[in-house]
Amino acid sequence: MIVIMYEIHELIEFLLKGKRNSKILLVTHDNADVDACASLYAFQEFLKKLGFREVKSYISSISAEAKALIKEFNLSFDVAQEGYIPEIVFLLDLNNPKRAPKGILKKVLNAKKIFIIDHHMPTVQMKNVVKLCKEYSSTSELITEIIYALGHEELLYDKKISMVLSAGILADSVMLKYISKHTLINYSLLSNPSKHRTIQRILARKRELSEKIALLKSLSRTSILRINDIIIAISQVGSFESSVATTLLKNGADVAIVIAPKREKSRKFYRIILRTKLDVNLAEIAHKITSELSGTGGGHKKAAALEVPFDVDIEFILKKILSLLSNELKDTSIKL
Repeated sequence: MIVIMYEIHELIEFLLKGKRNSKILLVTHDNADVDACASLYAFQEFLKKLGFREVKSYISSISAEAKALIKEFNLSFDVAQEGYIPEIVFLLDLNNPKRAPKGILKKVLNAKKIFIIDHHMPTVQMKNVVKLCKEYSSTSELITEIIYALGHEELLYDKKISMVLSAGILADSVMLKYISKHTLINYSLLSNPSKHRTIQRILARKRELSEKIALLKSLSRTSILRINDIIIAISQVGSFESSVATTLLKNGADVAIVIAPKREKSRKFYRIILRTKLDVNLAEIAHKITSELSGTGGGHKKAAALEVPFDVDIEFILKKILSLLSNELKDTSIKL
């Protein structure tokens, strides 16, 4: 658990005593998943309950599962218009201001104060940044804890908020398969008997044709490596890299590495997804690699991602990942 006590106090002091007319912006990561959207929606409603009047949101893109969640519960976000200049920024499910979506990055970095609420290891030290980061299964758990700790548990009994926070917890814990010691406690605070079945139905979405094709192509491009009896599957795709990594794990891999070349306007880069079933700290591996390069990376122990410039030799990056994996597994013998 990583928590700096004075930072928690500063966050709580703002929530309880901050100016109610402060211009607040809530931001999450690109391709916002279920946990990100659930956290953003619940925290938005919490801030309104506390009396903050200027609460806007920025979501650059949304995953298919998150779209299904928003549609199912008719979630609405007060979207920030172009001229909106925030004084206070909350980063939810995002642990580094420099990784904020490009369309809002300048406004984020120019804010007077940035609060980070995330379940990933923090990767930044900035004077105007306050961090609440715990190694939980999801950011939705942290939002649940904050609401409960500040005495507004009635929000956790609200059907919509209860369901979306439950969805965030279930999605990022893979239906409670990967949990921290706090997960079940926080999940039990969210009162709704039918939540598990309802959310399971939402998450078990029908895949689009383009995603099915991407998954099938990835299998034909997959290389298999071994570290003793551990199977590492490596594939390269153009899209749906997270879904591909999950599929490789479901089909026998112990570690999945999926590389996807990306382009955002004039920027070209590689996005690399790491997933594992093993007790390996993938977030640490991603951070070590990107700290040596001009890239960004992070995540948590069993799921991480990194972005590196397109001009970096991808084979060099792959060798670095495998070397760090070997060290974590106390073995240096990688076999084809």
